[in-house]
Amino acid sequence: MAKAADNLPVDMPIGFVVLSHSEPASLRRLLRVLDRAYRRPAIVVHHDFSQCELPSEAPHWAADLQFVQPHIQTRWAHISIVEAFLAALKVLYLTRAPDWFVLLSASDYPVCTGSAVIKELNSGAADLYMDFQFLDRAPEAPEPPPIGPNYLGVDKESWRQIANERYINPNMALPFSDQLRCCGGDFWLTGNQRVASRLIDAPERYPALFKYYSTAFCPDESFCHTILGNDPDLRISKDNRRFTIWPDRGAHPRMLELADLPLILASSSHFARKFSSEADTPLLVALDSIAVWK
Repeated sequence: MAKAADNLPVDMPIGFVVLSHSEPASLRRLLRVLDRAYRRPAIVVHHDFSQCELPSEAPHWAADLQFVQPHIQTRWAHISIVEAFLAALKVLYLTRAPDWFVLLSASDYPVCTGSAVIKELNSGAADLYMDFQFLDRAPEAPEPPPIGPNYLGVDKESWRQIANERYINPNMALPFSDQLRCCGGDFWLTGNQRVASRLIDAPERYPALFKYYSTAFCPDESFCHTILGNDPDLRISKDNRRFTIWPDRGAHPRMLELADLPLILASSSHFARKFSSEADTPLLVALDSIAVWK
């Protein structure tokens, strides 16, 4: 793991968990912009070195940067994605314990100033920003979806039907109950220390649930949501503050372009995805000058 700088502030309002498996240029740019926008925050990266090596200067891409070692071999839509996230989250809270954590992929990018994000998180409005809904039956009191295209699971009936078929398998012994209803939504979330404490040892506390999701398709869009969505003590905002454009029934969000900039900046999002792996696209340059550094 990379050694942290000695003169970092004691108080850490925010830390980042970044999942990566390819495209070192995208990871490098993301880490450097986080380092600057959030004034050298704690960052833990889980990078799957079996899929892609990183340059030797990678530990110097941010001041307080650690890599999960040994790494977990990950596969898309596989439980290994959840394991990688939880492994990185555990490192973050064993070594830094920030007030808040943000889960990102290497193809994400900030679209709001760090100070504005921290101010909103510290306002006390929520413990968790997570896109989710209960999947076992239609919502009793459906809420209007967020304005714009940046949602996946929240009250999107077409997605709920797909997720219901994906996660509630009638041919298997279901681990769900009235107290642990099946939930799902977009994987990427932001939470505080209370949320982190509920997730870090989740496989040990919910062994039957973890075993069930180990054979499911895309468990990253349901396992954590089921644990957190059923917790009555957590205040949850269903807007995960991520800007994405999902094609209807698409498996991946659309690649963002410069033409999307007005929608991005008009949203309440903290981060957006997905971005091209090219280092200096017009959209990324615009975000640096307008959203991050304004």
